[in-house]
Amino acid sequence: CALPISSYREDLGGRLFVFLRDITQRRQIEKALQESEALCRAIPETAKDAIVTTDSSGTIVKWNLGAQAVFGYSPAEAIGQSMAILIPQRFHEAHLAGINRIRAGAEPQDQGKLMERVGLHKNGTEFPLEMSPAYFQIFGNHFFTAVMRDISSRKQAELALIAARDEAQASIRRKAVFLANMSHEIRTPMNGIMGLTELVLATELQAEQRENLELAYSSANGLLTVINDVLDFSKI
Repeated sequence: CALPISSYREDLGGRLFVFLRDITQRRQIEKALQESEALCRAIPETAKDAIVTTDSSGTIVKWNLGAQAVFGYSPAEAIGQSMAILIPQRFHEAHLAGINRIRAGAEPQDQGKLMERVGLHKNGTEFPLEMSPAYFQIFGNHFFTAVMRDISSRKQAELALIAARDEAQASIRRKAVFLANMSHEIRTPMNGIMGLTELVLATELQAEQRENLELAYSSANGLLTVINDVLDFSKI
């Protein structure tokens, strides 16, 4: 069978010798390294999240397709530009100060943390994003990598939930006011009916009149009990 070989020739005393060496293992190692490198490149390139790497000066050196989808810049447009193109103007000073602190040797405090920030799209619109930064060194050079995700849809859903909660709380307050008014408006006349009935019962009456008024008083008292129960249940 054919084997990959390397050879070299050497002239020893007028005779030409050819030395052969099997490099099968070396070729296998090289192939494994190539496959590993291709895999390492493919993972960030195909990720839906934006993965952006900058050097110590904040210049973009790596830009995946996810970053293009999130920010709108193609790799050719983004690579070589400052990271500041992705950040609203009002945050530039804080961003630069953070880079300078790390370049001066300060320990990164947000390493690996999940944070919410404001991103700037190519078209000039701002949007909320979630990011996780990482800082590392290669041959003494500092690099910064951020994994970022547009969370506009999630924020809109959160705002919708907050609006629904506020509306529900407002509805509860309106109901409480209504019940308070109902409690007053219904109980007051019922108490008046019962009080006047008691006053009439305290006078001289015919037996049939007294019986009818006592029945009316008992019915009003029963109705008031039902009203109290309904209003109390509604409050609960």
